[in-house]
Amino acid sequence: MVARIVAQVLGADAIELADLTPLRDFCFVDDVVDAMVLAAKRRADDDAPTFNVASGVGVTIGELARAAAAAACRDLPVRARRTEDPTRRADIHELIADTSRIRGRAWLEPAHGARRWAASHDRMVGNSEDA
Repeated sequence: MVARIVAQVLGADAIELADLTPLRDFCFVDDVVDAMVLAAKRRADDDAPTFNVASGVGVTIGELARAAAAAACRDLPVRARRTEDPTRRADIHELIADTSRIRGRAWLEPAHGARRWAASHDRMVGNSEDA
């Protein structure tokens, strides 16, 4: 989904997606790597050995598309493409992770999130001082 949105931001006159309303829990890859490394260093007998590494916050696909366009300094329309695809009816509308176990640990809190994702895409399209 993210790659499809970024491709349209960089090369299309509009962002067209099948549905703008599903809620998804996006996580920056550096947060996932940090969590894996820190969890590997913890004692094996920790009382909660299984964690969901995620933001715990739902973002609609439409919000993500608009944020990607804004990060690239492009004023693009974001619209749903009319589709009669029967598999779409089976999609889960809301996927948000329960992060209560990991958030209860002082040793790990997400540090990067959406701001870092936007900054990395700003550099990709040449919109920051670091580019």
